[in-house]
Amino acid sequence: MQRTLAVVTLAVGAALLLCSCSSDAALSTAQIEAVPDSHLVYPGSRTVRVDAVAQEAAQINASAVDGFVATTLRSQSLSSAVLAWYKTTLRSHGWAYRSREPHGDVYDGHPVPPAYLFTRGRQEVFSLTFDPTAGDYITTYIALIGHCDTTPPYPLAAGNCSDGRPE
Repeated sequence: MQRTLAVVTLAVGAALLLCSCSSDAALSTAQIEAVPDSHLVYPGSRTVRVDAVAQEAAQINASAVDGFVATTLRSQSLSSAVLAWYKTTLRSHGWAYRSREPHGDVYDGHPVPPAYLFTRGRQEVFSLTFDPTAGDYITTYIALIGHCDTTPPYPLAAGNCSDGRPE
């Protein structure tokens, strides 16, 4: 199931990459990891793994890459309690809950779990995904290299993260 969660993280990152535009300055891994919300941990959870990727500006022959910190955590608590804590905590930090994005994909014979998506402004996305079989969950803080697209067909959560607040 660890591989399933890794696929979810990559799928969310790929979806968000589609909605990003180029920007002048890319953030380093250290800058992204320095954002406090990139390391939000539900009380009592144990960190299993942390992966971080720096932003990369678009090149002539390569698309821009959004930076992120993905943290796999393990908790004995019910996923509903973990989700409620993240919703409350993120809201108090200025984040807006966007949606539960189903993937509909199957990986290694298991359905890929949905991601709960939050946005803050138009360049930050926070994803929360649960693995019901292992008791693990992944938080992914994503620093978009450009602004989210503001027009469909992208889903509200992944592609149109305008929350009505000025930038």
